[in-house]
Amino acid sequence: MKRGFYGWWIVASCFVTFGVSTGFPYYNIAFFFDYFRDDHGWPISFITLGAPIAVLLTIWAGPIIVPRVSPRLLIIVGTGMTFLAFQWFGRLSGARWEYYAVWCLYMIGYFLAAGAVYVGFIAIQTGHSPSFVATTAVMMAASALSNIPISLNGLGLREQLHAVFMAPLGVPREVAVAISLLFFGHLLVASVLGFVFWLHTPVLPADAPARLGS
Repeated sequence: MKRGFYGWWIVASCFVTFGVSTGFPYYNIAFFFDYFRDDHGWPISFITLGAPIAVLLTIWAGPIIVPRVSPRLLIIVGTGMTFLAFQWFGRLSGARWEYYAVWCLYMIGYFLAAGAVYVGFIAIQTGHSPSFVATTAVMMAASALSNIPISLNGLGLREQLHAVFMAPLGVPREVAVAISLLFFGHLLVASVLGFVFWLHTPVLPADAPARLGS
């Protein structure tokens, strides 16, 4: 009996996991900054510090936890923590420490889920798993350098960077390009969803800044 091909199921599950763990908060969280400011009276400078401070406090989670736990469990736990963070974002009491705490919860979930997707995808496609630290370094370097304004939204440049940076890790070019396109796909879908949210945002009256400042 011919065995079924499960490759597209793996791609779909990685796509959804990436979209939930990265797309919604990373690329659409700015949509909610005005609501945080208006509901809790926080300045924008405080609100935008949530993600950087959480990264500094939780970046240890990936290198310590990911190599010791199976990718399947990491994806489940990381996505679950992201879900809890979303629920917490909608139920903030107004305490500033709580805002940073929910960002830390999200970031740990993100490092676990996104790291497991990268390492797990490469392991499934190649049969070996590169170190989490090296894989994360490649992911962050490629994401940063793809912002160089020589391509449309980094398309093409991002794939070349993944192929070049992952070659020393023993990752074939086609696998590196595939994980890059997977990353771009969830970025594109998340951006489209953010655009839809933005279109449905009510237009503020011309004197709104004066009312908010009063």
